[in-house]
Amino acid sequence: MADASLRQLEAEIEQLNRLVREREEDTHCSKMMIKFREDTIYRMEALLNGLIPSESYLVQENKTLSEEIRLLQLKVDRNPEVTRFALENIRLLEQLKKFQGFYEEGERNILLAELSELRNQLIEIFDGKSKQEPHGKSEFDVQGRNEKECGIPPYQATGRRKSPSPSFPIPPGSRRNKRVIEEKNR
Repeated sequence: MADASLRQLEAEIEQLNRLVREREEDTHCSKMMIKFREDTIYRMEALLNGLIPSESYLVQENKTLSEEIRLLQLKVDRNPEVTRFALENIRLLEQLKKFQGFYEEGERNILLAELSELRNQLIEIFDGKSKQEPHGKSEFDVQGRNEKECGIPPYQATGRRKSPSPSFPIPPGSRRNKRVIEEKNR
């Protein structure tokens, strides 16, 4: 169990490191595209000023645009969201395999059988205790037993609502204090 969780954490760390590298590559691609755009602006200004011929400008522009397209394709291929979704898919597949293994290996059936056996043992114990008690009373039958023996407040043992003794001091002279005193005197 610990080895599996350790391997899972190592895989997550590796995936996060890959995401960091992809983010760095994305930043590098963005910087390169900005550089290409600045070069394009510089060449356009040079073309307008007559410093370079139009043929040379078109060749350079074509080369720059081709490089920019290549960088954009790399950026699309290494999109961090796609990688994040891939990581989530891997986690879900592992969880699915674990549940399938649990079901296929019969562990579910074994646990259900053990649960049924424990339930039957508990029923036998309760039935045995009720047969041993005189007059059909069991130790779980608090109606006929002394309330102090059961450790249950009087209002719970008898089913009638009696006011339990307060767990906090009641100011003398209050209505509640008078009512509690009257109930104690009954």
